[in-house]
Amino acid sequence: MSKKKVNKPEYRPTRRYTSKLQKQRRKQRIILFSAITTIMIALVFVGLGLVYQWYIPNVKPMNEVVIEVNEAEFKMDYYIDSVKYQTQGQSPDIIPYFMDPVADSIIRGELVRQHAQKLGITVSDSRVIEFLEEYNVEANDAVIDYARAHLLQEKLIEEHFIPKLPSEAEYRNAKAMFLESYSQLESIQSMLDDGNSFEELAAQYSLDSYTKEAEGSLGSRPEGVIGEEVGSSLLGEAIFESDKGPGYIEDEGKSKPVGYWLIEVIEKTEQDDSEEANVRAMLLSNEEEALDIKSKLDDGKDFEDLASEYCHIWNEDRGAELGWITPEEISEAFDSYVFDDGVETGVLSDPIKDDQQTTDGGWWLFDVISIETLPLAEEDAQVLAEKKLNDWMHQIEQDTDNVVNNYLDEDKKDFALRRISS
Repeated sequence: MSKKKVNKPEYRPTRRYTSKLQKQRRKQRIILFSAITTIMIALVFVGLGLVYQWYIPNVKPMNEVVIEVNEAEFKMDYYIDSVKYQTQGQSPDIIPYFMDPVADSIIRGELVRQHAQKLGITVSDSRVIEFLEEYNVEANDAVIDYARAHLLQEKLIEEHFIPKLPSEAEYRNAKAMFLESYSQLESIQSMLDDGNSFEELAAQYSLDSYTKEAEGSLGSRPEGVIGEEVGSSLLGEAIFESDKGPGYIEDEGKSKPVGYWLIEVIEKTEQDDSEEANVRAMLLSNEEEALDIKSKLDDGKDFEDLASEYCHIWNEDRGAELGWITPEEISEAFDSYVFDDGVETGVLSDPIKDDQQTTDGGWWLFDVISIETLPLAEEDAQVLAEKKLNDWMHQIEQDTDNVVNNYLDEDKKDFALRRISS
């Protein structure tokens, strides 16, 4: 006989047990929530740490706009790539001096692109890439734009400026030499009158490298070319404003590889085979001027006043004071006077010629040999077109309708330098 099944009563927790269980679960939830909250807070702090220690100082600046040219924007990473490309092969010590010129080149290149486009002249991306591949250059946006600016300038010359040149032009065959002073010009003219060769005198005395090497010959060139060749628009204009025969003109802006010192040694010291001299000095344009200034000083004129007006190395902070100088710091001519055992302190020197210095100003002596109208030569057309391009670029850079903003302050340039060096 089977046993009768007995139904067990259903277990029901007591209220006390239920309350205890609910408290345990609540406690577990609180612990779990606290743990999750702690982890989230830790992650927040880690995230903030990454933001403040890595993203903000290292990543965020790379995406900041540092240059604006009308509607075009250039970010820090673009600027850094530009500096890297334009300073490749340069010493790290030199790179800081390129920071501003590179920014200027970015602005200039973009202005050329925008204004060339208005003339209907563009260069495609494929042409730029092809150009870079020819020279095995690794391309990025900065390099592509730099190459595009170069190609645009070539295209502007070929397709815009050369076609606007005349087919014929007035050519003038001339000779010239650049001299340091009017008194030297008179002396050279006297030699020419006595039958001396212009070519030989130019080769010996001209202070302009082009006319010295060419023995004075400028060849037969059209208006605008001579000034470009010798770096003096004044000379080119004078030759085309003159009749056949000799002429001269002063050129205060032309530099030359010579100057004249007036030096006063204030004090000298010598210790352990080391010499030093405390010096004040003026570097002047020519011997004639130096003699005139020395005469004024001998008459009691103030050294600093005259130096501020005439000296080519005037310093706003130090004036004419060069401070303590050691041998080989300035030039051989300077040292030969300052560190001569017989030099007297507190005594002004006579003019001392120094062909290791550069000063501005001099006189052109020229001679127009012939004047004729000729077909415009290809090489002259290239020079004239390049000049017109440069004038056009200068004009668009000065256009007040352009909106150009350069946000590269010293902190941003320092950041760029750190990224480049790393």
